[in-house]
Order: sequence, then structure tokens, then C-alpha cells
Amino acid sequence: MRNAVRLICHALKVSRYSCLIALRLKLPLKEVLKVMIAGALHDVGKFKLKSNVLFKADELTSKEFDYLKGHAELGASQLMKFWLSGSICEMVLQHHENADGTGYPYGISINDISQGARIIRVADVYSALTVDRVYHDKISGREAISLMLDEADCYDFEILHALIEISRKRHGSLRLSNKREVSDKI
Repeated sequence: MRNAVRLICHALKVSRYSCLIALRLKLPLKEVLKVMIAGALHDVGKFKLKSNVLFKADELTSKEFDYLKGHAELGASQLMKFWLSGSICEMVLQHHENADGTGYPYGISINDISQGARIIRVADVYSALTVDRVYHDKISGREAISLMLDEADCYDFEILHALIEISRKRHGSLRLSNKREVSDKI
């Protein structure tokens, strides 16, 4: 039960961050609502996975990691059964795709990833870094942003910049001078 609550709390945080980012980007309200819904449902496929693998504290084997990566496709197919908007299902399916093409399930790059999925990707990583997980302790929002900037090629720069602006408003100015090259791109 505790693990299910963690999944739900994470989903709600991702939905909230996704909404804030979408609003910061001045997306139309209809799109903001779709992103919020997809953010809340992005990990629904995990409820179909074996909990002993999903919540394993030890390092995952490559076979276990491949199994976990299936949650995006599982979630999208579950949501299609409920006649949810195709764009919401697409966001759920693509939320682990990286801008540089290194993500999953398809390894597509930024031009082929929906904007909503790119927003959820940033919100998901930020949320995951800032909460305790079985495999790592939480870090501060500033530390999370710094780590994400170190891997900036994985994210849409405009969306990552929107998260930085939201974080600045919430936590005060961020000292990111050592990330100048990346910051100049966003």
C-alpha cells in the first residue's frame, strides 16, 4: 500500500509541475489541461508491473530494467481502452523519450516527441530527484536543476528553462554560473 501511495504522490507532483511549466510556456488552456491529465497518469502502466521489480532496492539487471521500461507502453494501451484523448495517450507513451534520441520506448528525438511529453519528461525527472526513492535519497530543487543541466541534451531547452524560472520564483535565485554554456542555450 505504501508503494502505491508513493506512485500516486509522484504522479500528482508531476501533474502539478507539468501544469506550471505549460502555463509558463503560455500554452492554450485546453493543452494545459491535457498535460495535467497526462502528467497525473504518466506512470499508470507501473500498476501492471511486479512490485518486487518495481520497488527493488538493489541495482536492476538489464532484463529487469527492460521490463520496467515497458510501463510507458502498458500505460498508453490501458488509457486507450478508456477512450482518452490520443494526445494524452501519446504523452504517456513518450514521457521517457529524450530530446537527443536516447530515451525509450522508441529512441525518438525532439522533433518527434510531443510537446506535452517533453514537458512531462522534465517534470518527471525533477519530481523523481526531489523525493526519497528506494534507490536514492532526495535532493534539493537546486541540486536537481543542476543535475538536469548536466544532462541538458536530454531535455527540450525551452521547457527546462521554464522549470528553472519556476524554481527561481519559488526558491529565489539559482547560482548556475558554472552551467553558463547550457544556460546560454536556453
